[in-house]
Amino acid sequence: MKFLLIIFYVLLISQPCNSQLFIGANAGTTFNYLNTNITNRTYTVNEPKYGYCGGLNVKYHLTGSFNLASGVLYAQKNYSFVRTNNYAGIFHTTTSSYLQIPVLIQLQASIKTIEICLNAGVYGAYWLYAYTSGVMPNILNSTNRVDNNGEIFQKLTLTQYSEKYQFSYKRDNRLEYGLQTGVTVNFNMKNNAKLFCDIAYMHSLTDTQKQYMANQTRKTNQTIGLSLGYLMQLHNGKK
Repeated sequence: MKFLLIIFYVLLISQPCNSQLFIGANAGTTFNYLNTNITNRTYTVNEPKYGYCGGLNVKYHLTGSFNLASGVLYAQKNYSFVRTNNYAGIFHTTTSSYLQIPVLIQLQASIKTIEICLNAGVYGAYWLYAYTSGVMPNILNSTNRVDNNGEIFQKLTLTQYSEKYQFSYKRDNRLEYGLQTGVTVNFNMKNNAKLFCDIAYMHSLTDTQKQYMANQTRKTNQTIGLSLGYLMQLHNGKK
């Protein structure tokens, strides 16, 4: 993570001789899936969830068709476990916020005023905070009912909850590293500014939990980000 911060700082303070430096901002949405094994949870579905993202962007034109891109991004990586069948109505949602720094190489092709960039690289992220919410059965407030067949069954009262997640130093791995790829489309404007649309896929290589017990189930984030943004030129190497 420190290495990625250094690269981002160098991009900001660099004074290119034959290159161009752009800085800007973007905002958009995320779609996250928690890749894990839940076969031991009966009548449970692992559902991906939408979230928000936004941040600052830096683009450094190297030479020819190649750029170096980085930034500081806030990204939500959310997921939900939803019960089905007789447990319908019960669910647990985790809303997680990350501070993320990507370092990407862009291969750029231009068509008139449009630039299409293929992106590939790595990212590092820090898990800032999380909230949990959902609906769970209240076993202390259950009642016995008789169905049409005369059989007695227990009817559980459902209770909503929402609370801030308390991190555990022993259990939670708050550092995340992974691979990132995607496509950026830039629309060149006057005064060397750009509007852009970016779609990115982020594949985490690290578990959200530390190895604190035997036979532990691995949990990793797989995230798609879609955002719109604006870039303006800071330095022009032309003399």
